[in-house]
Amino acid sequence: MAKRKRSSAKPSARKKAPRKRSVRLPKIIVVAGAGFSAPLGYSTLYDFESAITRYAPTAKPHERKALERLFLQIKRSLVAKGEFTDIEAIMAELSKYVELWDNLRKDHFLKQEFLSTVGDRFRFSAFAQHAIQARSIVDKFMGEHYGQFSDDEEAMASVFGFLEELTNLNGGVLDFFTTNYDVGLEGIWNSVPTKMKLITGAIKRRDGTVRWDPSRLDVMKDQRKGVYVHRLHGCVRWYEDSGANDSRDRLCNVVSVSINSEDRPEDRQPCVMYPGRKLRGSQSPFVEGLTNLRGMLGRVEQCIIIGTSFRDDDILECLIKANDGRERPLKLIIINTANVKERFNTRVQQVIANRGFLYEDHKWEPLILVGSYLDKRVRVELRSLVK
Repeated sequence: MAKRKRSSAKPSARKKAPRKRSVRLPKIIVVAGAGFSAPLGYSTLYDFESAITRYAPTAKPHERKALERLFLQIKRSLVAKGEFTDIEAIMAELSKYVELWDNLRKDHFLKQEFLSTVGDRFRFSAFAQHAIQARSIVDKFMGEHYGQFSDDEEAMASVFGFLEELTNLNGGVLDFFTTNYDVGLEGIWNSVPTKMKLITGAIKRRDGTVRWDPSRLDVMKDQRKGVYVHRLHGCVRWYEDSGANDSRDRLCNVVSVSINSEDRPEDRQPCVMYPGRKLRGSQSPFVEGLTNLRGMLGRVEQCIIIGTSFRDDDILECLIKANDGRERPLKLIIINTANVKERFNTRVQQVIANRGFLYEDHKWEPLILVGSYLDKRVRVELRSLVK
């Protein structure tokens, strides 16, 4: 039997096919309302009115009484119309009065038609001035109250532990959507030593200014790590900059100053949507937050909703439409100090009716965890649900 000749050529090294790296998609997102920031000392809408009236130490006693009387008059008006008398409704009415005064004052025909006598003009002018002053106090309160870091170190450590645990359970990334406009999270990351990144979209430039860049929060990017904060209603430390030279800045229409700086531009309005301000959900930076929320709701398995009262119709619309085209329905886990299941279902049906959706028998059975999200019992239950 003839021996097979050995080849003198060196065996070529086998080229290994590149291993496909498995990308673990995030399973959960968080949608947070005022109840999330309450442990850090920030006021919710329920104690907002009392916080404002307590806040007005700079106002003279008669001005403070006028503010309280104005709120009471608006409440009576809302009751007569069968509407809610919460602070959001009060501030919305306040904004209408100021706008009405501006129109009457500028439009000669309207002035002659509705303010024909000196007495009429005097009475309405006095009322409008109280409304303008009240809104000014609210604006100042918002900036100073929500624009400060929390000084409760124990609460900050607890909130950080909660977010860290969710982030680790979610593969090292967490998209945190919030209607809050405080700087509580920045305060936590400024206080707690951690390697986990907090991405808010703010970028510090060489000239020392800070700009908000929506591309930093793009949910479609690969290899994302850390906590990504999507502010659906803006932030009290963001300011509009309509005169920006850079095209990207003009698109975002937002300029931010250093969180730790006391320099607050007096000539710029805070870029926030809160009671008494017109909603601008179709403009940047608010539109980016809703776009990212829609995108993530179509990809994740679970949405954890913490401390919200379901006031925002746009967010509810995103939740309602989240199941379109999904094989498995999105699971909702609602954490609140009260059982808000009935409130949630009522608000969902209202949005369906108001926006003309074809969901006649829409039934959603969210899982309700009653208690604070920082309670040990609630955290244990939540951990068993998201694993």
